[in-house]
Amino acid sequence: MGMPEIPDFDLNNQDSINLMLASIGLEELSLAHLVNAEAEKIQRALGTLQIPGTTGDLPTHYFPPLVGESIDELFQLNRNASKILKIAAFKEFLLLMKLEDLLDFEEGENGNGNGPVTQCECSVNGVSNQPITSTTTIDGTTFEDINTEYTIRFCENCDPTSNNLNFNFDIAQLGGQINLTQGRVTQVVNCDEAANEAILVGTIRRANIVYNFTLQVVNGGDQLNFIAITDNPDADFLSLSAQLTDTELLAVVEECLLNE
Repeated sequence: MGMPEIPDFDLNNQDSINLMLASIGLEELSLAHLVNAEAEKIQRALGTLQIPGTTGDLPTHYFPPLVGESIDELFQLNRNASKILKIAAFKEFLLLMKLEDLLDFEEGENGNGNGPVTQCECSVNGVSNQPITSTTTIDGTTFEDINTEYTIRFCENCDPTSNNLNFNFDIAQLGGQINLTQGRVTQVVNCDEAANEAILVGTIRRANIVYNFTLQVVNGGDQLNFIAITDNPDADFLSLSAQLTDTELLAVVEECLLNE
């Protein structure tokens, strides 16, 4: 498949939107090819992939299996496929965020995307007084029992200028500290004071790399689900997801009255 080319002429807003939609469609098509290739790889390994040009009526019309009857070989095959599918799932989530940003651009036609919130629908605040254990996955590799520290200051005292998130993951297998700082909430997807749950979306940084993040406060505030994704090729990693749980509240959600 050839790479798409940018037309050699000045683009207006609608032309830019159409090109971005086309690029998202091409990336979706690439993901479909990737998933199909994984399926064919499994078929090839198991001996169920039909040889091109045959009818499939005879056993000789299929490639011979590459793995034996060993359960370990089958588990390894499944693990390899799972890693690729995890990456595809993260990329799919990133494409969704791209599409949402494109829709925001089309509505506002300002090209700047969403800025930090200017009104507080609710406040979400929490800080780790000591490291919290998390399960953290980076680019498809999962690390258990990771000491994690965080600060969530969003609309503290219903002040919209209070908007800062930081996460620090101590992953010895990757050489130590992974810090994500200067987080800014750009959208409140859900805010439920009664259930003490919320979903926040925004941007956060690792050095000079910007990540899009989603933060979920669930289980009455006893659990935080955090996802950060980028498509910057200079990034140390493209995706990070973490689940933090504790027996005590990790974050508190409070309603703010917008009209006051």
